[in-house]
Amino acid sequence: MSLEYHAWVVLATSVADRDDGEWDRAGDKVNQLLTRLRPEDGHRVQMSEASLCPTTVCISGFDVGSTELVKEVLLKMPAICDASYGELVVFSWPGPGRLPDAERFVLTNGKLVGLPRS
Repeated sequence: MSLEYHAWVVLATSVADRDDGEWDRAGDKVNQLLTRLRPEDGHRVQMSEASLCPTTVCISGFDVGSTELVKEVLLKMPAICDASYGELVVFSWPGPGRLPDAERFVLTNGKLVGLPRS
């Protein structure tokens, strides 16, 4: 069975006085983390400009065998930007490919929580 997934994460911090240098270093750490999701393995990664606040990371994958690496990467983002929030939707192929049949997860408070199927 093949999987398709789509995820996004808004990078955010609870530290009110975080300076630009710290934010730039956090962005560099997230970029380094995202290199684990390689295009040759079916992953696509896009990150908004670091100067845009909040910074958004969009990740998608097509014809991947597992989303475990994606989940692992998502779970490491709050260690870099503690107030990050995101969502992950996973479709199985062959299958109906409809949103009600998809697995859905929310990244909040440093945890990736599965949501009930609708």
